[in-house]
Amino acid sequence: MANEDITSELNKLKSDISELRKDMASLVRTIKDAGLDQGQQAFDQAYDRARQAGESVRERAEEAYGVFGREVESRPLTSVLTAFGVGFVAGMLLDRRHH
Repeated sequence: MANEDITSELNKLKSDISELRKDMASLVRTIKDAGLDQGQQAFDQAYDRARQAGESVRERAEEAYGVFGREVESRPLTSVLTAFGVGFVAGMLLDRRHH
C-alpha cells in the first residue's frame, strides 16, 4: 500500500510538472501576443501563473518526500535492502555499458 502511495504522489508530481510546462509555453505565447505596449502586464500575469504552478509542484514534491520518509521510517530494513538492491542493479547495468 505504501508503494501505491509513493507511486500516486510521483504520478501527481509528473502531472504537475507537465502542467507547469504547459503554463510556461502559454506564458511565452502570451508575452509574444501582447506586444511591447502590454508586455509588462502580460509578464506580470504570466509570472503569477508560473509562480503558482511552481508552488504547486513544490508542494507535491514535499508531499511525495513526506510519504517516502514515512515509508522509510516505518520499514527501515526493507528500505535499506530495497535501496541496496536498486543500487546494485543500476551498478550492474552501468558496468555492462562499459564492456
